[in-house]
Amino acid sequence: MESLALKHSGCLYSYSQRERGDLFIRRMKEYQIDGLVVWSDICCKHYALFANYLKARAEKELGIPGLILDSDQCDPRDYNEGILKGRIDAFIEVLENRRKAKIIWCNT
Repeated sequence: MESLALKHSGCLYSYSQRERGDLFIRRMKEYQIDGLVVWSDICCKHYALFANYLKARAEKELGIPGLILDSDQCDPRDYNEGILKGRIDAFIEVLENRRKAKIIWCNT
């Protein structure tokens, strides 16, 4: 029972949304990330809501852009490669523009 309790208490889903968000924000600061990509399984409402929460916190508190990749592991009919590729390309463009602006700002 003790090992089961330890295993369960170490799982991120045992923590509140705020506690998990705090952990992720600390790690993002620690690793100085430039952008956030989160996969959101719309079948799992618990995780899908956290993806939106985390993206909003990262944008507000750290000023970094985020991309949520929505999917439905139970129903592949919703998958559209063109839309997905467009969202990823747009996100990469945002990251590149931010990097260029940072280089210009640092060199002035």
